[in-house]
Amino acid sequence: MHEGATDNEEAKLPSGAKLLSGAESAIMNIKNKYDMIITNPPIHAGKTKVYEIIRGASNYLNENGELWIVIRKDQGAKSLIKDMSDIYNFEIVKRDNGFYILRANKI
Repeated sequence: MHEGATDNEEAKLPSGAKLLSGAESAIMNIKNKYDMIITNPPIHAGKTKVYEIIRGASNYLNENGELWIVIRKDQGAKSLIKDMSDIYNFEIVKRDNGFYILRANKI
């Protein structure tokens, strides 16, 4: 369990999953590949950093792995889908209150 996680947060994760804060995931030396990565990227860190996170996630997905992204429509959801279409196929799973939930599979 990571430092800020509650027992309840950890209990909801699939077996073998890890809950990481933004700071932990940014500095961690990740060596494994995963079936699913979920991110709510730090939009205020800038487009370059967000794209770095989204592009970089593809290196840590298993062959049929999925990247799930929560992002606001007015903070670049549509441009992210367009700009990342060279490495991911995107599906808009849900739109709610200005937020998009995206599922991305590597091409």
